Amino acid sequence: MQTQPESKDTPDRSARAARFRDALFALVAGVLLIGLLEAGAYLVVGPVNVDVGGINKLMMMGGEAPLMQFVKDPVLGYRLANNKLDDPMFQDQWGQNYTRKKPEGVFRIICLGGSTTYGTCADPRTTYPALLESLFNKSLGESPRRFEVVNAGTMGYNSWHSMLRAAQELDAMQPDMYLLMDGLNDVITSMSASPDTQDQMERLTAQVNVGITGRTSWVSRLDGVLRKSALYRLMRRWSDSIKTARLENKGEAARKIASFGYEKNMSTFIQRAQEKGVGVMLVNYPWVVRPDENFEQLSNRIPYKLDRNYFPYFQAGREYISKVNADLGKSLGALVADPQPIIDDSLKTDRNVRRIFCDTVHFTHLGNFYIAATAFNILQQYAPLKNYLGEYPLKEPETRVLETMRAMDIHPHYAGGAIFPKPTEKPLDARIVDMRDIQVSPEADMPPWKVYSPSPGAGKGTLRVQVGKSAAFKRANDFNAIIYVRFSNPQEAAIIRFWDGTSTQINHPGGAGWSPISERYGLHIPDPGTGSGIMEIELHGLAQLWSREGELLFENPQGD
Repeated sequence: MQTQPESKDTPDRSARAARFRDALFALVAGVLLIGLLEAGAYLVVGPVNVDVGGINKLMMMGGEAPLMQFVKDPVLGYRLANNKLDDPMFQDQWGQNYTRKKPEGVFRIICLGGSTTYGTCADPRTTYPALLESLFNKSLGESPRRFEVVNAGTMGYNSWHSMLRAAQELDAMQPDMYLLMDGLNDVITSMSASPDTQDQMERLTAQVNVGITGRTSWVSRLDGVLRKSALYRLMRRWSDSIKTARLENKGEAARKIASFGYEKNMSTFIQRAQEKGVGVMLVNYPWVVRPDENFEQLSNRIPYKLDRNYFPYFQAGREYISKVNADLGKSLGALVADPQPIIDDSLKTDRNVRRIFCDTVHFTHLGNFYIAATAFNILQQYAPLKNYLGEYPLKEPETRVLETMRAMDIHPHYAGGAIFPKPTEKPLDARIVDMRDIQVSPEADMPPWKVYSPSPGAGKGTLRVQVGKSAAFKRANDFNAIIYVRFSNPQEAAIIRFWDGTSTQINHPGGAGWSPISERYGLHIPDPGTGSGIMEIELHGLAQLWSREGELLFENPQGD
């Protein structure tokens, strides 16, 4: 029996089968190895579901704010309960409503940041966004143009929130300009931010990037997909830690601040905005700390207590945020406003610490005005804004700044709501000894109070007040007294002349209509020595002097 000859391609088939088995084995081994590595990485970086409660705790929010409630948000961690994305109105933390669609003929500026933008220690009229809007609209003259400055500041939010909020909701409001005063909360959060929390933030950012395909680069979208892998996230964490280790800094505080991601967040924000033709201004948060002082020097200089652990972070943060903003301004063409120099100059006088800062991080009326005026002066030269104004340029903007400055400068602190005087504001020894062209009316809604104002048709009226001694008058470095006056319009004034020849003029704090009844104004009353002194209070127009059961002047407590 003759055997069939073996086919010549049998060895080839056998070789191919062997190679296929080897490749399949390598693939299975590779998948198993990657699976083991993925499982190991998972043990390090944790699950992919977001710990919203942890982020809420990190942001130091208890779920409640003075005016509005916060609710959990799957991306931002928390958001204002009344500010729903599907609502045609946008509501800020003060309860002010804006149409999400920009009105015709309006130059819309949206201000982003945390509590310092929202305006802790201020009221709706004296936040820096409100003062900025007032400066613009007062300078328009007869122009049909109008400026709208939206306060999108939210307590506890940092640059990461600002970046995501623009992509998620604020771009749809058609802003012409974004102003961002971030940095403070980045610095504070970096003190306690763990790698796990930062990883959660990165995943949330990637989630948004994937969801807005038309607005982000393919690299960002690919990163968003890959971040579902624990191994990829672990490799990114190692890569970021190596980059951070190479940063030149002065210590652990600077390293942690840099690693939190402020520069990356701001860079992403600016580039996204520019792609949409929206301008960006970075506002340097002005710090109360100085770069050339130690903790003991700061404690002796300011009337507020700062935790020692915060001090190195605040010093490093001041330097880092300012440098990053300057670098981004040069590399990406963003505008940069820096109110730090004017505030530093004002703080050379110790009495001004209380007049600018109401605590170690938040601002009074005057501090907010410094921020608004700095931004206003730079924005005047912004080409798209000048094109918007066209044949109607701003009229005497420098005069408007000085007028507002004068109104803000007299405030010792902030209005603080309708409770007045404060329990710590004890009445001073002061009584009326003479009046000319003055009428007295009881305030029907507030029985303990009476109102002194010029008689009808008089135009002005004068009260002469005898003031006795007070230990407060020996304080030479701050406002030592509070007076409550009220105005119906910005043209009215109260002029106060003291026995030593000095005088003070008080004006409307800004805005339209009557000023609030609780508006505090500061006086520096000279020491009458061993006796008493006579001061004159001259009221113009419909200006009012408020008196509670004969009490005209109240002590401004030291440190209040």
